[in-house]
Amino acid sequence: MRIEIRTREGFPDFLGLAVKEEISLLGIEVRNVKLYEVYWISGEVDEGELERVFKDYILDPVEKEMKAGGFGEEGITVTYHPGVMDPVALTLKDLLVECGIRVKDVKTGRKYIIEGELSPGELERIKEKVLMNPTIEREVKGDDVFFIPSPYAFKLITVPLLNASDEELIRISKEGMLSLSLEEMRKIKEYYKSLGRDPTDIELETIAQTWSEHCYHKTFKSPIEFEGKVIPGIFYEYIVKATEEVNAPWCLLVFKDNAGAIAFDDEYAVTFKVETHNHPSALEPYGGAGTGIGGVIRDTMGTGLGAKPVANTDVFCFAPLDTPPEALPP
Repeated sequence: MRIEIRTREGFPDFLGLAVKEEISLLGIEVRNVKLYEVYWISGEVDEGELERVFKDYILDPVEKEMKAGGFGEEGITVTYHPGVMDPVALTLKDLLVECGIRVKDVKTGRKYIIEGELSPGELERIKEKVLMNPTIEREVKGDDVFFIPSPYAFKLITVPLLNASDEELIRISKEGMLSLSLEEMRKIKEYYKSLGRDPTDIELETIAQTWSEHCYHKTFKSPIEFEGKVIPGIFYEYIVKATEEVNAPWCLLVFKDNAGAIAFDDEYAVTFKVETHNHPSALEPYGGAGTGIGGVIRDTMGTGLGAKPVANTDVFCFAPLDTPPEALPP
């Protein structure tokens, strides 16, 4: 069963207005945008009971209206890819079960109704840049949603590295989104030559993850040659060295555990950890920022005998807000 919720006539559709503003930043003008909430519910569901629960717990009857089966207007409907976590759907499913509704699964989505004259190219650009994140979302035609991911069938995949040329090594790194340099790919090739076999895809991805900037901080740790002088590394030369020279007595734990610890008083210490997660947050803001925050909680709790989290930090760095859309990477 499909349920749609929309803003009543006479009330401003603030989410639709926000989407319209984002579209205008692409240099495309439209008259209006309306945004509907979409819910798909599968199972032995009584329509009347379902509507009652939605009206009691989900719907704001003053500003919003709902309709089982949808309102019938044509639009662009977006939902998560099969297998991507849908937190709202999980919460709604728990609510429906607690209310005695025999629901099997729930999926959520959004329907955009755009009013204006658009070329096919403009519409595709709006979809890609504003309406959905292709990393985690897809467009739905009708009610063509999949609640359960396709069954996984194991297949051993090896990556042809041993006889690869430098050009092929670069291609493998780029196509696999490994972010490994030619020198790094050569080292991996050399290692697997000593084993006498090609790596599997998961082995290569594990090395790429372990050697990534996020996990190993290559920029911080690598030596830098500048104007004939070799600096051991930004991290060691300007952070570790300065901290050791100052040697502040209230710095109880530095560079030795999951988080730093400073003295708060004679009895208590404060631990602190910062995690950027800039790249995953750029690809998928909600999940990227969520795992970043989870990291700082994990690391403070994993310091010493464990600390009690009292506040979160999540650093996210932006380009200038007036950067023209055409200057952004695809």
